[in-house]
Amino acid sequence: MTVALPGHTKCSVGFYLPAEKLLLSSETLGVYDGGEIVVPSYLVGYEMTLSSIARVENLEIERLLLPHYGLLDREKTKFYLSNCRKSAVETAEAIKGVFERGGTHADAVRYFREKYYRGNITDIYPEDAMLLNTNIMVDLIEKEFLI
Repeated sequence: MTVALPGHTKCSVGFYLPAEKLLLSSETLGVYDGGEIVVPSYLVGYEMTLSSIARVENLEIERLLLPHYGLLDREKTKFYLSNCRKSAVETAEAIKGVFERGGTHADAVRYFREKYYRGNITDIYPEDAMLLNTNIMVDLIEKEFLI
């Protein structure tokens, strides 16, 4: 079954196999380092991303196949699913906070880089791509919440 997962891109999709309780996901849910880091990756819509996460939360999932990482076992799937919304929301709030305190776009990008660009993420997420995506996310949060 195809599952619409807009947020990273407007056309992001996942594929759910109910009999296997497996979701082949997209970057809309975030990028995972395999440990404790779920990097949010909403490039076209924060609210779209939260809606996509809600759609996934309504599925019975025991395993996930994630871009940039691979197949998660049950334990990591449970961790990931319980943290992708939290990471998306906390990051948006933190970026809003940077601007509300008088910070600049560069300050918001610096916050994101310091929080997420560490550990295994540096191995699976090239820095130039991370910075490009982060700049887009910061613009998105500024437009959706502050303008």
